[in-house]
Amino acid sequence: MSHAVNNPRSPAALLLAAAVICLGASAAMLWLALQQPWLGLQLQPQFEQDRIEIVAASGPTAALATPSTLRWIAAADGSRRIDLRATDLIEEPDFFQRYEEMVELFTRQQQISELLAAGPVQLGIALPDGSVQTASATAQARPVSDLPFVFWFQLAAGCASVLIGCWVWVLRPRDWGARMFALTGLLFALAALPAAVYSTRPLALDGHTFEWLSRANHAARLLVRPSRLLWPAAAALGWYGAHLLHAWPDVDWGLRVPIMLSMGAAIACAIVQWRRTAGDPASRAALRWFALAAIFGCGLFVAVIVASTLLRWLPPMRQGYALGFFLIMYIGLALGLRRYRLFDLDQWAYRILLWAGGALLLLALDATLVFALRLEPTISLGLALLIVGFGWLPLRQTLWQRMVARKPMAEHEMFHEVIQLAFAASPQQRARQWQGLLRRLFDPLEIAPLDADADVRLRDDGVTLDLPAVASSGPLRLRYPWGGRALFSVRHRELALQLVELLRLADASRDAYERGALEERHRIARDLHDDVGSRLLSSLHRQTLDDTRRLIRHAIADIRTVVSGLNGRRLPLTTIVAELRHETGQRLEAAGIELDWPLPPDDAVLPNLDYRLYKHWISMIRELVSNAIRHARCTRLSVQVSFDGDRLVTEVRDDGIGMGHAPGAPDTSGASGAPGAEVPGTGTHGGHGLAGLRRRAAELGGSVELHTGDTGTAVRFDLPLAPPRAEPADTDKTPANDSSTLAAR
Repeated sequence: MSHAVNNPRSPAALLLAAAVICLGASAAMLWLALQQPWLGLQLQPQFEQDRIEIVAASGPTAALATPSTLRWIAAADGSRRIDLRATDLIEEPDFFQRYEEMVELFTRQQQISELLAAGPVQLGIALPDGSVQTASATAQARPVSDLPFVFWFQLAAGCASVLIGCWVWVLRPRDWGARMFALTGLLFALAALPAAVYSTRPLALDGHTFEWLSRANHAARLLVRPSRLLWPAAAALGWYGAHLLHAWPDVDWGLRVPIMLSMGAAIACAIVQWRRTAGDPASRAALRWFALAAIFGCGLFVAVIVASTLLRWLPPMRQGYALGFFLIMYIGLALGLRRYRLFDLDQWAYRILLWAGGALLLLALDATLVFALRLEPTISLGLALLIVGFGWLPLRQTLWQRMVARKPMAEHEMFHEVIQLAFAASPQQRARQWQGLLRRLFDPLEIAPLDADADVRLRDDGVTLDLPAVASSGPLRLRYPWGGRALFSVRHRELALQLVELLRLADASRDAYERGALEERHRIARDLHDDVGSRLLSSLHRQTLDDTRRLIRHAIADIRTVVSGLNGRRLPLTTIVAELRHETGQRLEAAGIELDWPLPPDDAVLPNLDYRLYKHWISMIRELVSNAIRHARCTRLSVQVSFDGDRLVTEVRDDGIGMGHAPGAPDTSGASGAPGAEVPGTGTHGGHGLAGLRRRAAELGGSVELHTGDTGTAVRFDLPLAPPRAEPADTDKTPANDSSTLAAR
C-alpha cells in the first residue's frame, strides 16, 4: 500500500489527492459560510404573504419575541432603511425568470450585508397582535453550530461525486467515457459546494460573492453533461457566455433551455445507442442501467416535489436535498460505467423500474382522485393504495416473470430431464442430452467446448457461463443467453451449479449401479465356474454312472442356488436349512453315513440371509460333507446351527479316523492340530478343503476353527449376519475366462 501511495500515478495516490482536494474545497466553503454576518435569527420566508417569519432567536437577538415577522432593517441612526421581502431569502437566484430580478437580488443582498457589517442595526419586528416594535442588534461571526444539516449534506454530495468520478477514472484511465464521467463529478461538486454557501445564508451574503458563487453553480450545471458526447464545447461555453452577459431574453433561455436541450440530446443518444447495441447484451444492460439511474434520480425528485407541493404528503423540500437524488443517479451511472456485476445490475434495473412504476402510478392515481373527484387527501390515498395493491402488484409479478425470472421448464420437468440424461444408454447420448437441456434452459447462441476443465463461473459481465465436465461431456462455454437478448445472472449461475451437482450425484449413482451389476456378473461367473463348472467337468471323468449322476445332481442344486440369488431376495434360514438338510441326508444315506442335524424349534425366530452369506454357507457345509464322505471313514455326521449375538455359528462333527490317519493327509502336528487352533490354510482330510473354507470365511469377515483327534474331526465356523461389502471384482481376469483353473478341476 505504501508503495502504491508513493507512486504519484497509482490509483491509490490519485484517490488520495482527490480526497485532499475535496477537503480543501470544503474547508474553503466552510470558511466562507462562517464569514457571513449573523444576528442569531432563524428565518422562514413566506412567499405567498411576501414576508419573513422569525421562527427562533438566539445570540444577539435572544430577547426577541417569537414567532414574529421581520419587516425591515436599518442603520443604528434609522437611515438606509431597507424593507425586507420574502425573496431576500430565496435559496437559488435562478428561481427568477428575468435577469433584472436576479440583479436586484444581488444588489439588495449587497446593501443588507453592508448594513450588518457596519455595526449595530435596527430591526422592525411585527408581533402576532399587529403591533410593530424596534429592536437593536449587532451582527457577530456565524458559529459553526448555526450551519444547518443541508449545508453539510451539499458538501458531502459534492465531495462524493468527485471521489466516485475519480474512482471510475483511475481504474480506466485511458477510457474517454471514464474521463468524461470524472469531469462531470468535478462539475457536480462545482455546482454543489457554492450552493451550500449561498442557499444556507442567514439573512444576507455579500452581493459580489453571491453573484460569483451563483455563476460557478450555473457554469457547472451547463457543462456537467460531457460535451464530447452531446455538443461541441465551444457551443456550451458560448451559450454560458451569453448567459453571463444577460444576452438571452430571460433566465429560461440562458439556463433552463440548454438543460432541457441537453436532456433531450441525452435521450436521443440513448435511443440511438439502444438500437446500435441490439447484438451486445452487456452494453445494452449497461445502457439500461444508465437510463434507469437517470430516470430514477430525476423521477424521485419530481415525485417528492409533487408529494410535497400538490398532495401535501411531505413538508416542502429544500433545494440542497435535491442534490441527493442526482447523487443517487450519479452512483448508478458509476456502477453501470464500471460494469460492476453488470449481470446483477440488469436485474436491479428491472426491479427498480417496476417499483418506480408502482410509485408513480400511486402518485398519479392519488392526484387524479384529489383534483378530479375533489376527495379528501386521506380518502384518496387509501383508495389509491387499494387500487394499486390489487391491480399493479399482480401485474408487476407477471411482468417480472416474463422479463427477468424466465422459467422455460418447471422444476419437476427439469428433475425428470436430469434423471433421463444421467441414465442414458451411451456417453454420446448423455452428452447430447446435456447440451439439449442447456439449450432449453438458457437458449444460448453458442455452446463451445473448453480446452481445460472449469468451475461454474460467469464471465464477460454475464455474457458467458462456463460449465465443468459432467454427463460424459467435456467442459463447455455458453455465450449470449436467450438469443443474445439478456445476460446470465447470479441466479442462473446458481441454477447451473445445482444442475451440475445433481448430475454428478446421478452419475455417481449410475456408476455405483453399473459397478454393482458388474460385480453381480462376476459373482455369477465365479459361482458357475467354481461350483457348477467344476462338478460338470468332474462328472465327465467319473467311471460309474452313479458318481456321474451324483455330481450332476449337485450341479443342479448349485444352479438352483445361483438362480435364487439372481432375484435379490433374502431367504429365510429355515428354508435354507430344510433344503440343505434334505440334500445332505440323501448324500450321506448313499454313503452309508447317519446324519444328525436337529431341526430348530417351531417357535424359533430365524433371520433372513442375503445371497452372499447363504451361498458361502451352503458351499462350506457341502465341502465339509464331501470331505467326510471321501476321507473320514465315519459312520455318523452331526451338524449344529446356532447364533452368538449377530453371528451365525455352525459346527460339523464326524466320528471318523481324524486328519492324522486320513490317506494323503498333511502333517497336523503342532498348532494346526491343537484343539481350538485357527486353520492355517492346509486342507482337511484331502488337503484342499480347508483352504476354500478359510477363503470363503475371510470374504464374509468370519473365521474357521478345527478340532481333530482319534475320535473324529470337528470344524466350527462363525459368520456375521451382516457381512462386509465385497471388494470390486478384477475386470481384467474373470473366472469365466480362466480356463486353466477350470481344466485343473
